[in-house]
Amino acid sequence: MDGDVVNRARHAGRYVAPKMAALIDNLLPDKDTTNIRREEANFLHRACRVWGVNEFVKPIRDHSSVKDTELQKDINNFNALVRTNAVLLWHLHRCTQDAHYASSFLAVTSRDRIQSQIRNFSNINRLSFATMGNFFLENMLRDLVADLGGKPKKNFHDLSEQAVCLAHLANPEEHSDGLRVTSKLRNTFHNRGIHKGMDESITVKGITYDFKHNDIVKGHASWDYLCHGFACALSTVLELVEKARPSHAT
Repeated sequence: MDGDVVNRARHAGRYVAPKMAALIDNLLPDKDTTNIRREEANFLHRACRVWGVNEFVKPIRDHSSVKDTELQKDINNFNALVRTNAVLLWHLHRCTQDAHYASSFLAVTSRDRIQSQIRNFSNINRLSFATMGNFFLENMLRDLVADLGGKPKKNFHDLSEQAVCLAHLANPEEHSDGLRVTSKLRNTFHNRGIHKGMDESITVKGITYDFKHNDIVKGHASWDYLCHGFACALSTVLELVEKARPSHAT
């Protein structure tokens, strides 16, 4: 097996909570990686990456100004979404290891059906993460725009730019792009993976997302790109919180 896949899974541990990271290290052998299939390492990697988004949720959730507000409800919902998706990916990882567990969890017995169900669960999981994640993100932006004295725009693209503009954030274009890139990925899912808008290339924190009109968005709709996009968006949300509620220092 290609050791690079295992290395990527192990490397992802730095994004996750200590308990999860320790669990990953215990499962990945230090020397002999030949008995771990690529599919297993990939699901470990995905579970770690999703779990790691919590590291960007926590500072917002713990901010003193967020307590007992609608924003707190949305960030808690986002936190629950992250955990739910990571747990399901973890179960799918177990399905790649244990045929008996896979049969019980997926309610199928044949190898082909198991593999098909694992792919289906993973794809639906990814779609739900993109869709619900953006739903909660949009709610957070609406609350913050109102806190900043604005009337929230209806369109997500306009709402993102409005929030950044009202908060007078440095590097506004980068922040706006970071907020809307996962929204664009979500829209491609709604169009069966095809981008229907104008050609556009968005670079966020060193990662480039290419959207071509009437073309399938392939690798950019992966778990890695989704998690990177949400991490960048949540980093901007934290800056918006600090601008919108300056009297509440963390």
